[in-house]
Amino acid sequence: MMTLLLLLLYFFASCFGDGLEGEQIPLKVNQDTVKGRIAIIGAGAGGSSAAYYLQKYTNHGFNITIYEKSNYIGGRATTVPIGGNSSYLVETGASIFVSANKILSKAVEDFNFETQAFREGAKKVSNADNRIGIWNGNSILVIFSDSIMDKMKLFLRYGLDIFRSLSLSKQFVQRFLDYYYNKLFPFESLNTAAYLSDFLNYTKITGRGLFTEKGISDLFSLEFIQSLTRVNYAQDLESIHAIGTLVCLAANNARQVKGGNWQIFRKFIESSKADLKLKETVKSIKRDNVWNKWQLEHVNSETGNTNIGLFDDIIIATPFDQANIEGDNINIPSVEYVHLHVTFFVSNSALNASFFGKDLQQPFPSTILTTPFNQSDENSSDFDIPIYSLSLIDYIEERRSYVYKIFSKEKLTDDFIREISGSRANISWVYRKEWYSYPKLHPTTNFTDFKVADGLWYLNGMETFISTMETSALAGANVAGLISLGRNTSDIILP
Repeated sequence: MMTLLLLLLYFFASCFGDGLEGEQIPLKVNQDTVKGRIAIIGAGAGGSSAAYYLQKYTNHGFNITIYEKSNYIGGRATTVPIGGNSSYLVETGASIFVSANKILSKAVEDFNFETQAFREGAKKVSNADNRIGIWNGNSILVIFSDSIMDKMKLFLRYGLDIFRSLSLSKQFVQRFLDYYYNKLFPFESLNTAAYLSDFLNYTKITGRGLFTEKGISDLFSLEFIQSLTRVNYAQDLESIHAIGTLVCLAANNARQVKGGNWQIFRKFIESSKADLKLKETVKSIKRDNVWNKWQLEHVNSETGNTNIGLFDDIIIATPFDQANIEGDNINIPSVEYVHLHVTFFVSNSALNASFFGKDLQQPFPSTILTTPFNQSDENSSDFDIPIYSLSLIDYIEERRSYVYKIFSKEKLTDDFIREISGSRANISWVYRKEWYSYPKLHPTTNFTDFKVADGLWYLNGMETFISTMETSALAGANVAGLISLGRNTSDIILP
């Protein structure tokens, strides 16, 4: 028996002796099967898009965790039920996308979402009630609609400036798609992309500067176009850069997902199979040099429990200034955001025309855009305009109720709502929200690049260039493409 044992020991020693006497041989792991760990901070358009495209480009090659401090998906794309009735929903922000928005349009198609035209419910009211007026705080300057008569009036007032400005916007959109979706994608530097696409020449000047340079009259730019920059970005033409202005002119075929645009981002996250952690606030980010990874500390807002995770990459998909995240040597420049108030109210009557200086005997527009432009005396002080815009966004037939949405700089009082509605109006519901809606798009030639450090990425630098749902989704897809390079199982392209 002993002889047999000795023979067996000799056999094993002769076969594996080098391994027994030397260092332990580690198990070889195929690196292609090891999934990188990625944390995404924010479950809005950018964060959800990043998760979706990371998995799309790599055939689910990553383990992704999404941290969202609120209790919902969508970021600034949120809905609220009118009067608490979930059958009637209104968008509080990020209300529309347009035909040029390739990522969102493809998502709607892929996920089989039903869409509706913007303000579709409002069109149940008579055509006269769906006209748009531009108000300067004292009087209605011009009224327009899709009617042939109103279009003729616009042409007589503004001439060829209408077509010149639309041509500029169309050229911009096409160039943007060519460079940012095709030629440059994915791109690490926003500054380089803006330079190569020649858009720095547009971001360094104001919207008014661009239109003056192109020979477009102040009457059209300060009266008409400025009303669009105010409703879209709460900025006047003298302060917003030219790219932001051109975006405001590109809102053709505006649509929204029935039930809320946020559903696109929910489907992005579901498709990515990411681990979504709602009500989780990220407290700090720092580099762990021992493990050569990023350390992320987060706390649950309900339980107060704090945890720490290690990740290969972290994508910050929320405005950094507003996130209050501590971190060593995280160089993300501060950006000023617009503090915006949005007010919804339901009334049983149309607007009080006399408040806006309009003859009560004439059909009155249901949507009011604003401009501080005073054509009669450009040197006089601006009229006091308490709102950026007021829109009829829906009409509830069974209640015979009008649903209005107002953007304003300050909180609107109940007295103000009653005043614009008229003494006979019954206001059955009011909802107010205030938030930091989008950056102030001041002229600049410097943008925050996506890559902050090795393995640390920031999406919201895109917002100072263009701030829309689509471009936030583009930023997410772009960073996903950069991270996926070398691990991708499909072409890194966009729709």
